[in-house]
Amino acid sequence: MHPEVSLVLLTVLSSAGQGLFILTILLDLIFLKTDMIPSNFFIVSVLTTLVLQITGITASTFHLGKPVRGWMAISMWKNSWLSREIISISLFTACAFIYGILYKFYVPHMERTLIGLLGIGAAFSFFISSSMVYASIRFIKEWSNGFTPINFILFGITAGFALGLPILLMTNTPTDVTLTLSKTLIVMGVISFLCKSMAFKYNANIYHSIDTKSAVGINNPNIKLMDMGTTYEHFNTKEFHYFIPTEELILKKKKVIVITFILPIMLWILTALKPLQMIADYISIFAVILMIRGLITERFLFFAEGNHIQNLYYGNFKSYKNENPLLISAKKGTPLPN
Repeated sequence: MHPEVSLVLLTVLSSAGQGLFILTILLDLIFLKTDMIPSNFFIVSVLTTLVLQITGITASTFHLGKPVRGWMAISMWKNSWLSREIISISLFTACAFIYGILYKFYVPHMERTLIGLLGIGAAFSFFISSSMVYASIRFIKEWSNGFTPINFILFGITAGFALGLPILLMTNTPTDVTLTLSKTLIVMGVISFLCKSMAFKYNANIYHSIDTKSAVGINNPNIKLMDMGTTYEHFNTKEFHYFIPTEELILKKKKVIVITFILPIMLWILTALKPLQMIADYISIFAVILMIRGLITERFLFFAEGNHIQNLYYGNFKSYKNENPLLISAKKGTPLPN
């Protein structure tokens, strides 16, 4: 599928902001009766969360044909994951804003905790809804699998926790807290690395069993694809297919693994070393920049790898090892749209 920059920004930035808010509420609950977490951390983290939500929501409006009618998308909440996604992010943004106001004006802990927990619920609702928008499309098999919701949730929380580390370090939080978060990030980074590696491997082997008979659902050995229906570019061939040469695709996948996971993990290990505590905040900032940049590329590839079933008909069939099995029996010399 053709990647939409607006959707890439929405899913990456908003999810990271929600992961940061989850960390904020957890720290508020864990250190309720102590002063170990500076008040500046909560103010900065909530403001960062709101900035990321507003940026993601604003970017998403460019995906709408008529933004002024965007509010109508929530009307199908009973059946549409897209409607649930919009409701979830709106509810989350409201909860984050209210929590920040309550914290700023020293409202008793019980009230702000309830709002915070509601915000966490809305965040997980957004993770699930935004992932199921794609995972529920059964005929795009690169999306319709368990890795989609798992990775959306895991990457969002990990990116949010990664954002929280430099904020904690720059607000002079005790070393015990920042060391614990660094170690937690190392574990989460390794798990994220393994999940994404398995997802890449899964997607690379999806279509190997497809042949002409299974594509059309008719068990007849004499079926042949004689025509692709068109030999020129149009909406279907441009929007439902994004061509990336095999070598470039493999290189991009390796970059995603290195930039998004391996390098940040190495940097989080450095932040956990006592001799480097003086510059741990700079190291953690660099780790966040790398991870967010890598996640943007990861989400770009997520959309680009989505192979719509109609590409079997038009010949835009992406295969990493074999030819399009339908074109093997197609009319000789049938041109392919790029």
